[in-house]
Amino acid sequence: MELLIIHLRAEGYLEDLMTALTAAGIHHAAIVNGTDMRQILAVDIPIFAGFKRELGAGSDYCRIVLAELASEGVRDDLLAVLDRAGIDLRDPEVATTYIVPCRGI
Repeated sequence: MELLIIHLRAEGYLEDLMTALTAAGIHHAAIVNGTDMRQILAVDIPIFAGFKRELGAGSDYCRIVLAELASEGVRDDLLAVLDRAGIDLRDPEVATTYIVPCRGI
């Protein structure tokens, strides 16, 4: 079993990503709304206020998707569906993706 972790940075991809997960047979994923660290540094921490322009650059969109992958076949199916939808999770402007081997307790 593997754990899929996606840090989605680009707005407009979440719905397509959810569709791709479902098409690949993944029906139990957790989606966490987050705040990009740059946004917190630029706005909430006074020592970094002088760097607001540099830190605040770019999108502050942040969604974390966590999904259990029961087999390598599911991973391959997901990547194929995403590829057909034109979503490149290897593009750092879109997302950072990790697949972590795991086992239950």
